[in-house]
Amino acid sequence: MAEQRPRPYKARYVGGAIILAVALLITCGHMLALSRPALLIFSRLFDIFLIIFLTILAISLGEGLLKLLRIETASYLERTVFAFGLGLGVISYSLLLLALLHLLYPLAIFVLLGLLFIISIKPMASWLSALPREAKGALRELKSFWLVLYIALAIITIAAVIIRAIIPFYDNFGANFPASMQLVYAVGVAAKSDALAQALSTMTAFFTALAMGAFGARFFSRRLGFIVFCVFWAAGVVAETATTSHVDLNLTFYIFLGIYAVFIHLERNDKTPAWRNGWLIIGAIAIGFALATKYTALFWLGAIPLWLGWERLVRWREGLRRWLAAAFIFVLLAVAVAGYWYVKNWLWLDNPVYPFYFGGKGVDTFLLQELKQGTDDLGSGRGLKPLFINLWELFTEPTRFDLAERHSINYLFILLPIYLLLKKNHRLNIFFFLSGLYYVYWTLTVQSIRYLLPVFPLLSLTTAYILDEAIKPRRRFRFLKNAVPLAALVIMSLNAKLQYHMTKNLTPWRYLAGLESKEYILTECEPYSAFLPSVAYINTKLPPTAKILMLYEARTFYIKPSTIPDLHNLTWNRLVAQSSSNEEIYQALRSQGITHLLFNDGLLEWRMRRGQIEKAEAQRQRQFLRSFARDYLRLQFKARMFELYSLTTPPSS
Repeated sequence: MAEQRPRPYKARYVGGAIILAVALLITCGHMLALSRPALLIFSRLFDIFLIIFLTILAISLGEGLLKLLRIETASYLERTVFAFGLGLGVISYSLLLLALLHLLYPLAIFVLLGLLFIISIKPMASWLSALPREAKGALRELKSFWLVLYIALAIITIAAVIIRAIIPFYDNFGANFPASMQLVYAVGVAAKSDALAQALSTMTAFFTALAMGAFGARFFSRRLGFIVFCVFWAAGVVAETATTSHVDLNLTFYIFLGIYAVFIHLERNDKTPAWRNGWLIIGAIAIGFALATKYTALFWLGAIPLWLGWERLVRWREGLRRWLAAAFIFVLLAVAVAGYWYVKNWLWLDNPVYPFYFGGKGVDTFLLQELKQGTDDLGSGRGLKPLFINLWELFTEPTRFDLAERHSINYLFILLPIYLLLKKNHRLNIFFFLSGLYYVYWTLTVQSIRYLLPVFPLLSLTTAYILDEAIKPRRRFRFLKNAVPLAALVIMSLNAKLQYHMTKNLTPWRYLAGLESKEYILTECEPYSAFLPSVAYINTKLPPTAKILMLYEARTFYIKPSTIPDLHNLTWNRLVAQSSSNEEIYQALRSQGITHLLFNDGLLEWRMRRGQIEKAEAQRQRQFLRSFARDYLRLQFKARMFELYSLTTPPSS
């Protein structure tokens, strides 16, 4: 009698039960580790579990939406990346609803995640069951020698990035900007996972690369899809941004999804009315999520309808009415998705894009000066000349375009001129057109290399096309056969080596193994190590009722007492300008309940060296603080470049 195999659905139940048991074990271990350092390994595992759980939950929710909209995709990978983007947006806006209902508390967040999990069980089971088969099918495509080497280097880079992503670095501040992706960080705060913000940035970088691979496989070849996945990770700025809580990679992901969806919409070219065209709707939703992430997505709200106009009016010779209908529906849906953030700013602050362009409540000379310094300090200035200079200096002087180190451009983009020698492709021509428009916009606004990330997928696909063509046997341009792939391999190797050494220098192994606490790893993090003694003193020596005004400092995540973060010192400068005497400043501080001042003299010195503030102005600010301190403050603690003062009763009182 033949042996009967267990039915597939029974195997699923067994697998599901095992996964659930492991998840409960890790979660319970993490909860116990909060008070028992011996169990810290469970907290490290929980950081990984949480981002994987949110990723699978997002994919499952997005899969349900794709089915609801009756969207047909060309591949499993294509469906996965669009499902992830849609589902992540659903999670974010569900958390926004909790916030608007004043229910953004840990218990409510966990209940919400539980409900979303229950809703997504069926699509989750369907997606997970197909994953092993699709992964095996993809691996069969690795036949090229060059491709295997590219994949190996990409894996090294990604591994180094993932390790740094689950290490708790210093936090970044922000307020009154669109914040849909930052809302997801609330899950990490509720679950006591310091690494979620960075892990989410890494995950969206990974899915951006996957989306590019899916695009390459659909419109070119599977081999090109693999190549572009590797090309994207060769950029230093991608790897560095993926290990921080910056939202630029979230923005890049949604912008590329929007462009991807519009390409599919144009490829199908059906006669369905715009308001019923699924891929146009998906593209608009993706750009809407981008608008809800960062103001710079406003450029794409204008550029994509302009591109649609070129396709329909010039290339296809269609009527004006059809283009207007598609453009109107696209803009309307994108604005509807992102509208909350802009309406909120308009109603509360009198400016939908607060504080830019139209001013608004609280916008004064100090804030405008800081905004101007923030843009003028980066790049090569404004005007026609920087349009050409920046193309050179992005490769030769990358530190001019970001305040942080190692945020370098993708040096594989040096190969882009080779495209002129190859057979032209309409989609790549559109990529150059959109990238060129955005480059002009970028030059006229903020010349930070992070702000240039939205065009990296477009340029990476073009670079991958060049490499794919170089690998093919050719009669003409035989030098492309080995020289170009070898040059690409060298560039990828340099970035992979850099990422490996940066991760190794952090010595994270004891932390990852649960043998050391987060304080250990923070001492290895250069931007935070100098600040750590002040944080330790504040948390152990100051009373819980203390309230600290921070001058030139905004890192508050690990500080227990109440704080007023102020990286640009605007609060103090306004207070000084509005007061006629030191006594008036003192009374204003007391009326706000402020008990201490924390002054970061190192940042003031750094800004002076970079030319962000005049030397005389820096000296004036220091002298004024010292004169105020003589009668109203007492130096309580000093470490490195930080000074902690407590408010005292003046002698006259």
